Amino acid sequence: MSNSAISIRYAKALLNIASEEKRVEQYAEELAGVAAILKREDLLRLLLDSPTFPLEKKSAIMRDIVVQMKLSEGMGKFLDLLLKKGRIIYLPQIDFNYRKFADDKSGVVRARITAANELAEDRVEAIKKGWKSRPASRLCLTSK
Repeated sequence: MSNSAISIRYAKALLNIASEEKRVEQYAEELAGVAAILKREDLLRLLLDSPTFPLEKKSAIMRDIVVQMKLSEGMGKFLDLLLKKGRIIYLPQIDFNYRKFADDKSGVVRARITAANELAEDRVEAIKKGWKSRPASRLCLTSK
């Protein structure tokens, strides 16, 4: 199974659980937070992905992260599952796919505007206002 197939499968499964629990946005924020930590902390990521580091110690580290970040019980169980299955390395792709699927489900469209010069706030707001006239979609806009 390819990286993308694995991450898509886990992202869809988590989204189904989050939808049932009505915690789609909460899980998105929690997942993004953990993914950001693993991206920032190389040693932590390497330890959690290491096949030679004992699973019990990995689980203990992850439990500490869950407690420190005040993550939901469901997210804690999901992260533990990723550890036990040796899939924690896919967390960044799972996070990306989860956000994409959650946005599709809720009708959110994400866009980033890139301009040669910084856009004035009123110009960004005018673009958002123009987008809001479209039916059944919400826009999350960032400018660069």
